[in-house]
Amino acid sequence: MTPPEIARRTARTHPALLTIAFLAGGFASLSAQYAPDITPLMRGALLCVSTAITSFWHWAIYTMAQAVTGPAPARWSWLFAAPPAFAFFAGVAEWPTYNSPAAITYLGLYFLSAWCAAQALENADAASRIAPVGRIATSAGLMWVAYIGVWKLWVTIRRVEAAASAGRDHGMTIRGA
Repeated sequence: MTPPEIARRTARTHPALLTIAFLAGGFASLSAQYAPDITPLMRGALLCVSTAITSFWHWAIYTMAQAVTGPAPARWSWLFAAPPAFAFFAGVAEWPTYNSPAAITYLGLYFLSAWCAAQALENADAASRIAPVGRIATSAGLMWVAYIGVWKLWVTIRRVEAAASAGRDHGMTIRGA
């Protein structure tokens, strides 16, 4: 299975399943922060679970939407691996996670990945392929609060995925298909 196929399948997963996955990842992160006598390696692994799940969802949306809009000036898929990797290394190194430069760096990386996914999704959904900043910011905020955003964005994701499928059915060149 190719990465665009994996992205399409992940992006169109029912919101209930994604919400369960987000909650499970959140509980894993909480257990890493409050569990006594846990090894740094296990703490890093548990801290990155929640971020890895949401970053994978962001990557799937980005990849699916980029396949609809055509060639991009630069590929930013690597960006979606940065937040989980940073969370893992912060947990292993036992960096403080509250009000610290490490926390601010992590939040910046996470917001940037959500913004890139939201921009790709909204540009793929817009008729002119250039979405207004307000729509992009709203979608990025919904991706930030994934428990709620997954339900609201599902309609847009399905619409973009249908456009990608229609393009493939009518012989249009869809990148990555």
